[in-house]
Amino acid sequence: MVRSLDGYADLPIQVSTRRELAEALRKVKDGAGLSYREIHDESDRLCRATAGRAPDGWPRIRLPRSTVESVLNGRNLPSAEVLAMFLLVCRVPPEQVHAWRAAVDRLRGAAERPPATPPVWTVAEFPPSAAGVHRAVTPPGRVGAVPDDEPRPEHPGEWWTRPSYVVRDHDHELRERLAAAATAGGGFVLVTGRSCAGKTRSLWEAVRDNHAGWRVVRPRDAEQLRALPGAGSLGARTVVWLDELQRYLAGDGQRGIGADEVRALWAARKPVVVVATLWPTLYDELVSQGTQTLSDPHEPARNLLRLAGTPVRVPDRLQASELDRAWEAARDDAQLTAALTDPDHGMTQVLAGAPWLVQRWEQPRFAYTRSVLSVAVAARRLGVRGPVSADLLRHCAHAYFPDRRPAPAGWFDRALGEATDLIRDTVSALVPERDPDDDERAAGYGLTDYLAQYTADGRDVEPVPEAVWRALTRHIVDPGDLLHLAREAKSRLLYRFAEGLYRQALAAGHEWAHGELVALLAEQKRFDEAIAEQRSARAEDRSAQSVLVDLLVAAGRKDELRALAETDSFARIRFQHMLAEHGAVDEIVDLLGMLEDDQPAIQFVAIQALAAHGRRTGTFDELLGLAESGDSWAAGASAQLLWDQGRRTAAVDLVRRRGADTHGYLLARWLLHDGRVDEALEELRRHGATPDVVALLVEFRRVDELRALSADPHALRSLAWLLHGDGRTDEALGLLRGAPSDEYCQCPLRMLATILADSGRQVEAIEELRWAGRTHGPVADLLARLLAESERLDELKAMADAGNAWARREWARRLAARGRIDEAVELLLLEAYRTPEAVDDLGMILADHDRVEEAFKIVRRYSEPVYTGDRCARLAYLLAEQERLGDLQRAAAENVEAGRYLSVLLALRQPPEQLARATVGGDRRARDALIRLAVLGNLRDGAHLRRFGLNPDGSMALNRENSRSAIPIIERPPRKDELLFAISLW
Repeated sequence: MVRSLDGYADLPIQVSTRRELAEALRKVKDGAGLSYREIHDESDRLCRATAGRAPDGWPRIRLPRSTVESVLNGRNLPSAEVLAMFLLVCRVPPEQVHAWRAAVDRLRGAAERPPATPPVWTVAEFPPSAAGVHRAVTPPGRVGAVPDDEPRPEHPGEWWTRPSYVVRDHDHELRERLAAAATAGGGFVLVTGRSCAGKTRSLWEAVRDNHAGWRVVRPRDAEQLRALPGAGSLGARTVVWLDELQRYLAGDGQRGIGADEVRALWAARKPVVVVATLWPTLYDELVSQGTQTLSDPHEPARNLLRLAGTPVRVPDRLQASELDRAWEAARDDAQLTAALTDPDHGMTQVLAGAPWLVQRWEQPRFAYTRSVLSVAVAARRLGVRGPVSADLLRHCAHAYFPDRRPAPAGWFDRALGEATDLIRDTVSALVPERDPDDDERAAGYGLTDYLAQYTADGRDVEPVPEAVWRALTRHIVDPGDLLHLAREAKSRLLYRFAEGLYRQALAAGHEWAHGELVALLAEQKRFDEAIAEQRSARAEDRSAQSVLVDLLVAAGRKDELRALAETDSFARIRFQHMLAEHGAVDEIVDLLGMLEDDQPAIQFVAIQALAAHGRRTGTFDELLGLAESGDSWAAGASAQLLWDQGRRTAAVDLVRRRGADTHGYLLARWLLHDGRVDEALEELRRHGATPDVVALLVEFRRVDELRALSADPHALRSLAWLLHGDGRTDEALGLLRGAPSDEYCQCPLRMLATILADSGRQVEAIEELRWAGRTHGPVADLLARLLAESERLDELKAMADAGNAWARREWARRLAARGRIDEAVELLLLEAYRTPEAVDDLGMILADHDRVEEAFKIVRRYSEPVYTGDRCARLAYLLAEQERLGDLQRAAAENVEAGRYLSVLLALRQPPEQLARATVGGDRRARDALIRLAVLGNLRDGAHLRRFGLNPDGSMALNRENSRSAIPIIERPPRKDELLFAISLW
């Protein structure tokens, strides 16, 4: 029961900070006498009572405890929907709601005021700490000191040691790219490398060398960067520094930068060079993440990466030449000496403290430190990017305790202390983040980047227990983190958690959460709920309407679709398909009455639906009526049905009367079938369709008519091949030899050689091509193939040495067959930039000789972006066909296509219960394998898996409440061919 507010409803809404707003809202809650549970239950009741929408037009949404806590603790400003629902539940008078909304809008406006000016340095004064260069660990027995030429630390007590820089092999390319960008007046240079690989130090050194006398500006976020073109801090000869580019990218519903924003920088001032660093996994994920949908949320980020071109890649370990230079520099540098003697880690990783970070993770001094770190690792792997609170660490750590005994007193403070202690005065496993409102308190704790990367592949990491999932849903309040968690839960088939997290992200104001929640409900076949959610959306754009139409079709709601079809063309198209599937001919005819003159595509769909019904039933009076009224498409469809019924005269007559201009080819085909050749040819010539004439003449084997058209190269080739097929080879050869050659010798010379070779006369074919093969490219491929088939390898090699691309390919294949793989690869690389087929050959040769990773890298490097996926898919298919599991596993680490085909072999070889456990542990390949088994009917209770997903222990959920579960069991053994066929099904 809600108590009277006792004056709290009359609170003046004069708040200037989030904390003051939170305090005022807490008073409202306390005055209403409601617990968190009661607020959730009341909001749930109101949602059901109002069908998701109240008379005032605001969507009614449920208020879980985590949402209310985030508002009452001042961590987030409430969205308009959350605020309205909270005030409604607490019985605040409607006339006061406007004042509350105005107060929140004022705070939101203050938070969104123009960003402050970013800091600016001269290149000479730009410190490595500001650039993002990792501080080097203190060598044993040495106190860190600040070099004379290094700017003094910003904070008292801060030290900085910078070891000697070892020139890297990629430095030359990096400096050339920077110089080219400066010369062009502007450019974007991207450097990729794993954490602690040395990418930021390389970039910092290159900028110091290349851009002396320039300035450096480092925007804090995307908004600061977007404001730079109109700011005084951006002048000519400026380097814009974007370390960790992912912080600036658009994505997850947050507005980031794209290619246009970066181009605007050097459009405003010249020269301006933009430099950035990025992890290679993020780069590859974004580049290979293209979708076929109209709205691709990652397209702005992908366009920005394309603007940079191929990134400068920094390897994890030093190459042999780099090691020589490092040992030379280490003679006078104790830090380098210590780093180079570590047998397990690279030099740059040692300088950044990586060995000690790994030791703190794997072998902490206090056992419960591992439990606390496990929580931070789990949160990071599940997509939480912000700091996690101490309360969350303490609460979840119990799930990772080393044994069942009670923890010692003060365990958490001791574990947190070790996790945050500096290692060698430089790094810590957990990094405290300062509370902006309280300098003496940590707002939360973030996992250091190197450990995040070290544990990202699941190495030495336990699966996330159910208790941790529950705690994360209660403690995480940031909208972006909630969305990441929801996606991770969905990708692990943990639908129960995914749905709740999507709803929390929606309540927290994330604009993408709604669409993804609707998609999840639709995947679970919960169409009624999905439709209700979609209708609760305030957005009325075209895409939202299309989603609603698709949901109505899936749910079979014909009446609602009919109502939408009156005003929406997309709904009419889908409705017509639905009616056709159900054979509702009368309704289709009625629907045609809604059409306007400018909607021919929709009418075409209706005609096709009526034709499909006519084929099934044999009656098509409605279609004939439309044809007689003048509809040419209906005339063509009706005529085809008449012809199929044997009513040929009626079919020809109908097309001539009502559809000759549109269906001339169909009419000519029927005329030829009846032997009316002259009429058919005249019909086609009237439309100027020479290829159609030739195709029909070949099909009906009309040699004399083809001979009359032999001046046309297409007709000549077709006639020669037809004669050869009939055993009249000499006649075909005479016809080709007597015909004039075209510009490229494609016809008749190529056809002449082809027929000779097909007749077993390779020597004659080669002699015919020999002269032309040296001077004309289009016949060189045939000549090279014939030389290889005839074992005339000396001539083939001479042709390859002369630079002929086709001969090089054939010679490379011969070299590979003899085991001379390196020579074959070197030869094909000469053609990789010019000839796409050479890239295919390279990939296949390398894959066939167990150099799979190299094969995929070659294909990705030398292929045009539009063809890269197809070529990689062909390679992966080859490996899957040969069941080379190990090769696919190695390739899948960096290639999406290989990962898809890897799931096929996993479905063949691993038991489903093992796949399920791996799925909830985050293994995408295992998930795909389990999905394929369910789709193809190989898995018992597969329909339940698709509807309800898995539980965190790897069992299959059999209902939404999770009161029943089952172990995944194979119903029937899968076959490799059907798994390959179902590569994209769910």
